[in-house]
Amino acid sequence: MRRACLLLIALGTVLAPTSGALAGERNWAAPEIKAVTNAGVLGNSPATFRPDAALTQQELADAIGATNAVQHPPVSQPAPQPLQIVSTIGDGATIGGVVQWEVDAPGESVDHVDFAVDGVGLMTQHTAPFDFDVGAGGLDTRTLADGPHQLAVNVAFVGGGYAIAVWTVTVDNSSGDTVDVGDPVAVPIAKSWLPASTADTSSTLIPHTLYRALSPTKAVTIKQLDAALVGYLDLGSAAREIQMTLKNAGLNPPPNTGSEAVARMLGLRLNHPATEDDLELLPGQPATRAEAAWSFAQVLSIDPSQLTAVQRAAASFTLPQLTPWQTQILTTAVSYVGYPYVWGGTSPTREVDFGVPAVGGFDCSGFVWRVYKLTPYPDEKNLADVLRGRTTFQMSGEVPRSKLITFSKLQPADVMFFGAKGPRSNPNIVDHTALYLGNGWFIQSSDEGVTLLPFDSWYRHGFAWARRPLREAGLE
Repeated sequence: MRRACLLLIALGTVLAPTSGALAGERNWAAPEIKAVTNAGVLGNSPATFRPDAALTQQELADAIGATNAVQHPPVSQPAPQPLQIVSTIGDGATIGGVVQWEVDAPGESVDHVDFAVDGVGLMTQHTAPFDFDVGAGGLDTRTLADGPHQLAVNVAFVGGGYAIAVWTVTVDNSSGDTVDVGDPVAVPIAKSWLPASTADTSSTLIPHTLYRALSPTKAVTIKQLDAALVGYLDLGSAAREIQMTLKNAGLNPPPNTGSEAVARMLGLRLNHPATEDDLELLPGQPATRAEAAWSFAQVLSIDPSQLTAVQRAAASFTLPQLTPWQTQILTTAVSYVGYPYVWGGTSPTREVDFGVPAVGGFDCSGFVWRVYKLTPYPDEKNLADVLRGRTTFQMSGEVPRSKLITFSKLQPADVMFFGAKGPRSNPNIVDHTALYLGNGWFIQSSDEGVTLLPFDSWYRHGFAWARRPLREAGLE
C-alpha cells in the first residue's frame, strides 16, 4: 500500500477537522477491540476496554501469551498404549503336538525376538512374523515331558528398549492329539525398558518468543510494542539483519530501526485518516490500548506468507559502498524510521497541519523536504536551495527532462518519483516520492509511516524518474 502525497497545499482546507474533535471522543479501534477481546486478548469485553489508557508491560505480556494460546494451542497427544507382548500360546494354555508359536508387540517396532523354553534359549527371529521355527514348523511339544513348562521371549525394539515375558503352559501329549491355539493373547511381562519417547519433530511448532514484563506497571512505547510483536512472530532475526546492514553501511540506525521496519512491512501500524492525525504517536511515546488492539488484530489474522516474504526480504537486504555525502543524507533519512505519516507533515516534533495538531511526522514529500531542505549539513553549499517547491508535483517538475534519472541509473540518495503511468507519467500525475537507498531498496513516508522497503511490486511499475540533488548542488 502507498499513500498519495501532498499535491497542492490548498487541499488542506478541505481536510480541516470539525471543531471539538478530540482523541478521547473517538473509539476509532472499535472493530479491532471487538476482534481481540473475542479472542481473549487484551481483555474479554469491549465495554471495559479503556482504549485511551496506556498499555503496560504486564498487559502486553498477557496479550502476547493469550495470542500464542489462540494461534498455537497445545496439541493433545493420545495417551500412550500400555506395552503389551502377545503370543499365540497364552499363559496357562494346555498344548500338545507341534504348536504354532508367534509373538508380537502391538504398536511397537520390533527388531528381533529371542525364544526360550524352560530357561534355555532356542532361537532368534529377526523378521516378521516373529514365530518360533527350528525346523518342525512350530514348537514341538513332543520333545517335552507332559506337565508344566516355562515359555519366555525377549522382544527387542527398533531404536532401543526391550520387554521380557515369562509364562507357564501345560504340555499334554497323553492322548496323541495335537492341542492347538487360537488368536494371539497378552502374556505377562516380567521386565521391560523403553527409552524416553522422542516427539515427532515433523510437526513440531517453532517456539515463539514471549514477552516478559520486567516492570509490570510501566507503560510500553510504540517501538517496544512493535519489537515485542516482531519477536513473537519469529522475525527478530529479520529485524537484526536490517539493523546490522544499516549499521555496516555507516548509517548509524537508532535502536529498534530494524524492528520498526519489519513491523511496518507487516502492516502492524495504522495510518490514521488525515483529519485524525492528532492520534498519531511517535516511536518513543506510550502506546495506547487502542493502538495495541489494532496491532494485535493484525497479528491474529496474519497470513504466514507475509512472514516468509519479510524474512526473505530482510535476508536479501544489502547496501552498496556509500560516498560521504550519500552517507550523510541517508543517515538523516534512516533516523526517522518509525515516525508516522502525517498529511502535510515536515517535522519530527509537534506541529499543526491544516488545523490538525500532530506530535510530529511526515507525508512523502515532507519527508524528502525534511532530509534535504530543513536539515543543515556542514559544507553543504546550496543543497538546501536545490528543492524549491514543497509538493511532489513541484519537486518532480523542477529538473529538465534531459537531466531526469532512469531506473537503471539510480544511485543512493536520489529523490524518486512515482506516477500511475510509470515512466510515461508527467508531473501532474506524479503522486509519490521517496529516497533511494541502493541495491533495490528505498526509504519513504507512506501508509506504513517512515520505513524502508524493497523496490518492487507497485513501486517498480509506478517509478517515473528520479533527480539527484547532490549533483545539482555540486556535491557528488
